Amino acid sequence: MKPVENEAETALESLATEALGYYGLGCDSLTLTPIQSGGPKALWKVASGKNTYVLKKFRHAPAKVAFTTAAQRYAHRMGARVPAVIRSRAGGDYVMAGGQVFALYEFIHGRPVSWSNPAQFRRGVEALAEFHVRSRGYAPPPGCQVSSKLGRWPHQYRSIIDRSREWSVAARGSTEQFCRLFEQNSGWAVALAEFASRLLERFDYTGWVREFEKRPGICHQDYGEGNCIDRGGDIYILDLDGVTFDIPARDIRKVVVKTTAGCGRWDQDHADEVFSWFQRVNPLRPAQEAVAFADILFPHTFHDVAKNRFLKGKPTSSGKLAEAIGLELAKASSLKTVFRERFGVPAAEWPSLP
Repeated sequence: MKPVENEAETALESLATEALGYYGLGCDSLTLTPIQSGGPKALWKVASGKNTYVLKKFRHAPAKVAFTTAAQRYAHRMGARVPAVIRSRAGGDYVMAGGQVFALYEFIHGRPVSWSNPAQFRRGVEALAEFHVRSRGYAPPPGCQVSSKLGRWPHQYRSIIDRSREWSVAARGSTEQFCRLFEQNSGWAVALAEFASRLLERFDYTGWVREFEKRPGICHQDYGEGNCIDRGGDIYILDLDGVTFDIPARDIRKVVVKTTAGCGRWDQDHADEVFSWFQRVNPLRPAQEAVAFADILFPHTFHDVAKNRFLKGKPTSSGKLAEAIGLELAKASSLKTVFRERFGVPAAEWPSLP
């Protein structure tokens, strides 16, 4: 099996070398060092004389890459701390080699970031907020495949609610522990999701979207410590393959849940700290902050664990679902106080929870 793997790696590196030929870097002096390979996406560190780059092979279609590379080029031009996109000799943001899509980027020399380090995490959140500010006004090039979640939250919420109800019916009568646990808890989870959906309307999510559409910006969607690097104290954001148009609350929720959730625990003080750091750079109005907290309240984690089992058919332990249930209940209990004290939502309006 090893020779086959080596042949595949050699063929892939040959494609990478072909792609680099479109950039006029002086191929005789190029050195390629694999960073990531063996999957639909591949990365190489490219040394050319005194310059260093990153070559990326995408799993996406050219029209999708056209959207993301142009977004990164715009954000960089506007001062966001992201790697520069290197234009090909033909002036394009990407090239084709062997039917595959490649793009070349500036290599950011720096140190890995650890979000368990409070100072680095704070700077990482502030860098994300700055990225959101700097990316406002991006206009995609003609013919690209635009990615946008802007204005679609109510539809997404409704799809998740309907799907959860269907899964509850499907799980009924099952002897499998995962199914029994899901059915026992789907009722309050759906009620909580319905309530979060009403909070979006109450705090004018649609109005925020309409305002944002006049000068739209992008969200990273997969921001974490592995997607940023510390260069001289400045945090640079990497891997913008999945950027999409949306209000910044989308990225805030993903960062907050990713960094405060663990073994069914919820740390409201930490969540508040993330909001505080973010708003030093990109302030939100109270209603916008309420929309962001409503999205955090929505039981995304409960749904995502269930989706692996019911929609994707992946073996998923009941223990993982139990952790998600503990997280959602702890989060809801804490946010009930937040919404009452900060946003004037009476506790009596909340759905009944276990």
